Amino acid sequence: MRLSFYLLIIIITFITSSCGLINHAANNTGKDYLINAPYDAIIVPGLPFSEGKVNTILKARILWAKWLFERKVAKNIIFSGSAVHSPYVEAKAMKIMADSLGIPSNHTFMETRAEHGTENIDFGIQLAHQLGFKKVAIATDPFQSLFLKKFTQKSKYNVALIPFPLQLIRVYHKQKIPGINSTEAFVKDFVPLEKRDVAQKE
Repeated sequence: MRLSFYLLIIIITFITSSCGLINHAANNTGKDYLINAPYDAIIVPGLPFSEGKVNTILKARILWAKWLFERKVAKNIIFSGSAVHSPYVEAKAMKIMADSLGIPSNHTFMETRAEHGTENIDFGIQLAHQLGFKKVAIATDPFQSLFLKKFTQKSKYNVALIPFPLQLIRVYHKQKIPGINSTEAFVKDFVPLEKRDVAQKE
C-alpha cells in the first residue's frame, strides 16, 4: 500500500508545478528549521527496497541526507525502517547505499523496528537519545513531511522537519546510486506487513 502511494506521488510530482501549495508549504518548513542547524542527527524514514531498482523517493531521501551531512547541517544520520513490504530491512539497505555514496559509516546508524512514519520518529528519536544526540530533525520528502507535521507538533518530542525542495525530485531521479550488495539487508522467510495483519486477525 505504501509503495503504491509513493509511486502515485512520483507521477503527481512530475505534472505539478513548483509553485504548488505542497512545495510552498514544505519549503517554508524546511527553511525555518535550516536556520537552526546544525543538528546532532537527522532521521531518514525508509521505503521498501527492491533488488536492482531503487525507488526514486527512497533515493531522493538518501541523497538529501548526504547533502545535509556534507554541508554540516547534520552531524550524523539515522536510517529508520524495518522489512515492511519487501524482504529487505529498509534501514540496512539505506545504510549500505549511504556507504556506497561515501558517507562515513561512523556517522550513519540504523533503527530497524519502525513499520510506518510515526514509528520512524518514535524509534528514531529513542535511538538518537541512546546515542547521546539531543538536537534531532527528520529529513524526508515534502509529501511525508507534511503528513508528519501534525504528529510532530502534538508529540512529546522537540523535532524539526527538513524536507527537500520539490524541484529536486527531477534531479534525484536522474542520479544513480552505485550498485550494492544488499545481502545483509535481506530477511529470509519474510512475511509482508499486510499479510501479518491478516494472520493476527484470524
